[in-house]
Amino acid sequence: MLNRRQLSLYVLLALITGVFFASAATSISYPCSPLANDPGSHCVAYAKAVLHPIDLVANTQGSLTRFLLDTLVGFGIVLVLLLAIAKVQALRFRQKYGG
Repeated sequence: MLNRRQLSLYVLLALITGVFFASAATSISYPCSPLANDPGSHCVAYAKAVLHPIDLVANTQGSLTRFLLDTLVGFGIVLVLLLAIAKVQALRFRQKYGG
C-alpha cells in the first residue's frame, strides 16, 4: 500500500513528465518570408509551442488544447506505470518476507 508521501511523489513525477512530453510534442507552424530571388516560394517553420507562450496561451492553431491533452496523456501513462511498479514491488516484498 502506498503512503501519502509516495503517492504525492508519484503524482509530481508524472505531472513533470507529462509537461516535458507535451513541451516536446506540441508545435506551432509559422509562415516564412519568401526568398529574395524566388518570390513565389513558400515555406513553413515549425516551432515548439512552449517557446512561444503568448501564442500557446492564445491557443494559436489549437496549441493550448494539444498541450493540455499531451500533458494529460503523459501524466496518465507515467502515473499508471509508477503505480504498477510500486504494486509489483509490494507483491515481491510480501512474497519474500511473508507479510
